Amino acid sequence: MAHWEADPNRTIGLHTHEDAHFILPLRGVYRSTASGAPEVCDRSIVIYNPPGTTHADRFDPVAGRIEGQFFAVSMPVDRIQLARTVGSPPTHPVALRQPAVHAAVRRLAAESAHWSATSALVAEGLCLELLGAIARCRPETGRQPPGWLVRARTLLQESTPGSIESVAGQVGVHPIHLARTFRKYFNTSPGEFRRHARLARAESLLQNRQVPIAEIAARCGFSDQSHFTKAFTQHHGVAPGRYRKALA
Repeated sequence: MAHWEADPNRTIGLHTHEDAHFILPLRGVYRSTASGAPEVCDRSIVIYNPPGTTHADRFDPVAGRIEGQFFAVSMPVDRIQLARTVGSPPTHPVALRQPAVHAAVRRLAAESAHWSATSALVAEGLCLELLGAIARCRPETGRQPPGWLVRARTLLQESTPGSIESVAGQVGVHPIHLARTFRKYFNTSPGEFRRHARLARAESLLQNRQVPIAEIAARCGFSDQSHFTKAFTQHHGVAPGRYRKALA
């Protein structure tokens, strides 16, 4: 496990990983070719690269400089084989949004940042939870999502209010069809995806202490500051104000 900073002097080209990797983007413009990945990956997803993955996932330069940070969990082939004995983990790179996967990786990131005498045991248990979570992943379709579904995902990423039914109407499909197809391609529900996207944007805005929390709530599509505080606290276990102080 490791927190990694992008090397500003190194351009990442095509490369291969022998072990499996779970990647949680934390900061920067991270791009991935994994199935179901958005144009720019953020904290709302975990990228899973199975053993033997060859790719060129990277951080894009911003203002001429490559900057970014991600947390990575590396697992050898035999551990992934353990997951295959009880389920069907993905066989090619995929962006995962399942709450169980996301929670396990985030807890591993927190544990690695505050390592103690008991952390090895805690990390082992969390890694087993993570293996169990990916063992439950449904096999990928192997096809690109239809254009209307890509547009629906983009609309859900935006912070404008509106129901899932209204999004379905904008892309011209029935809400039930949207929900079923969305999970088929992106391994999550439209509602879960929207919630994670809003919270990920809020996390980024909290890093700027000049932006009031009430304004962050409005920008990210929450009805008011109270609604935002409740959702953020449920997801992170800490209120936005305390989260911002911890960042400082």
